Amino acid sequence: MNLPDIIEQRKVIVCCGAGGVGKTTVSASIAVSAAKAGKRVLIMTIDPSKRLAQVLGVGSKQEKPVNLTADKLEQLDITTGNLSAWMLDPMIVSRNAVNDAITNKRDLKEFLSNPLFQQLSVMTSGLQEYSAMKALHSFEKSGEYDTIVVDTPPSRHALDFLYAPERLAALFDAKIMMLFRASEQKMFRKAAAAVVDRTMRSLTGEGFAEQLFFFLSQFEKVFKCFEQDATQTRKMLETDKAAFVLVTSPAEQAVDEAFLFQDQARKLRLPVGGFVLNRSSAHLAQAPMPKRSDYGSLAEEMWNELERQAACELKRASDDYEVLRKIRSRAASEAFVVDLPLLAKVSDELAGLSSVSQELMRKATAE
Repeated sequence: MNLPDIIEQRKVIVCCGAGGVGKTTVSASIAVSAAKAGKRVLIMTIDPSKRLAQVLGVGSKQEKPVNLTADKLEQLDITTGNLSAWMLDPMIVSRNAVNDAITNKRDLKEFLSNPLFQQLSVMTSGLQEYSAMKALHSFEKSGEYDTIVVDTPPSRHALDFLYAPERLAALFDAKIMMLFRASEQKMFRKAAAAVVDRTMRSLTGEGFAEQLFFFLSQFEKVFKCFEQDATQTRKMLETDKAAFVLVTSPAEQAVDEAFLFQDQARKLRLPVGGFVLNRSSAHLAQAPMPKRSDYGSLAEEMWNELERQAACELKRASDDYEVLRKIRSRAASEAFVVDLPLLAKVSDELAGLSSVSQELMRKATAE
């Protein structure tokens, strides 16, 4: 299946790759291509670099996705579809989960003002993966979007995004939570809860202990909400609704990262759609060296420098072509492999993004 087919048929496209390979640009280009095809597209970034949000003009602390303005859509040459963008804010997702889980208004108000929740909310590194899975679940189920493109953090951290259900369950093990629930009827658990209660009060003081017990009793409801959504999202990502696109540069470490993710994805039964080799010179590998006769009266010193630079470029192109061959040999037979050249920079970033999108689809179609 090539990239245009994935854009046409898959609802969720997850882009993964090492840092500095242009993953955000490729993610945005895929989203733009889908919107150009007439789809209602959401690009969701959980990459802490926030580069995508800056390019598309989306700020942080947004409760909902932001539709790109008409002038931005025009600059991107999007005429029939629509493109929205959203940057993950774990605190916002957490608050929404709390609102859904705690239906008693008095308990809700007390929980949101609890210092422990306030502290948990700012620990975004801990909530990043869990809130990403919950947010993706909400957007996928809403029916508002035909295509959702997810721009993940660098690939080793993207794996945390996929392991969220298991880690969340381990972090808030229900058996441990039971020890803080005095209402539990079984004799042993009730006795254990009493011991925990006395110990916590003696160590932390009456006020903090009360806050802790209330927080944990209510957070169990929030935990179940997170766990259910994260588990359903994980199952969805294993189906033909989703595709993972692995982005790399020709750098050895970046390619190794892409292969690492491919191996992990196979173990997790996740559908790898293909690879994008970004900033590649592979297409120049067969280009001929310049001939002296083609440059007329060019000074000898200038010719020597031109010849030296041409040799360097051809060597890099040859190396990149070998990387491309390596990726093709490691990719599954049904996965696409596209080499995307480094395009000239333009002053307008949206125009540049449109150019990358156009070139990506041209290369993908020719693959």
